[in-house]
Amino acid sequence: DGNGKITFTPEQYDAKRAAFAGIERFGGPAFEYVRTGEDSAHHDDVEEMKRSLKENRETVDRVSKAIRREISATLDDVGISLKDAYDMGLLGGELLDTGSTGRETNLPHEMDFDLALKLDLKDQEKIRDIVADLKKRLAPRQDQSHAGDGGGDLYQLRYMGADLSDAGKADIDIAFVAKNEMSVYGSHDAVRDRLDWIRDNLGEAARDDVVGNILVAKKHLKLGEAYKKFEHGGFGGIGVENWILANGGNFERAARTFWKAADGGSRSLEEFREHYQIVDPGVNVKFMKHDNFVELLKEDGYRKMLETIQSYFDL
Repeated sequence: DGNGKITFTPEQYDAKRAAFAGIERFGGPAFEYVRTGEDSAHHDDVEEMKRSLKENRETVDRVSKAIRREISATLDDVGISLKDAYDMGLLGGELLDTGSTGRETNLPHEMDFDLALKLDLKDQEKIRDIVADLKKRLAPRQDQSHAGDGGGDLYQLRYMGADLSDAGKADIDIAFVAKNEMSVYGSHDAVRDRLDWIRDNLGEAARDDVVGNILVAKKHLKLGEAYKKFEHGGFGGIGVENWILANGGNFERAARTFWKAADGGSRSLEEFREHYQIVDPGVNVKFMKHDNFVELLKEDGYRKMLETIQSYFDL
């Protein structure tokens, strides 16, 4: 610092900088990919997941286009234009696919779309009309929408079994958020950029291998009730993605570093947090902060994660 005191040792600095591996805009280091070996305990499960990727991408693309079409039509009805990805103008609604479907890391056959709709200040008073119109269009089986948590979080639309006509039915979450004067680099951007870096620098096969590892981790943590943030007290979807990416894109490596930091489960969650971090290099666009996913773990989720990885990898 300004007084000559060492803030971080070189090792500590490198450890923090590793969170940005594969993110060129921040000068992050190269991503250190750990390939799934044929003798790995989860090799066959990863291969099975990889075989489903092409069909899953096509399905997600079809449903995503249908959702965007309905939202665009609704915004037109209330006098709001929806910007496309290349529109650099200041005004207009912005629809971001912040969920796993936007990164191709959703479990196959799980049509759960998490979106963020950023609105200009002048358009925020139209949220009630937008929600009413979308409910007519999508006729959800169940409506679990609720008011926002305050600040920039304006409203949370949550439709279960929304009807998208020829595209089928899907669960849709839309976070209505206030548009900031400056665009932020979101959590979803960071994961997508890292996966793109792997594809561009290491090849499509390496990217698919990493995505396969993410999907196998999600599947088994979900089965072990150690996955969702609120229901299970776990990392949540994007937390699991960051966890796997922080460990070379390899589920077994991630499980073993977790197990070691927990000292085989002998450490309390509080003690574990002193030895392990999973830092989000992007910003949580709902709460406008960088998450440390280990801090989001609850006691039940921590214990269930240990039980799940111990059972799966025979630790």
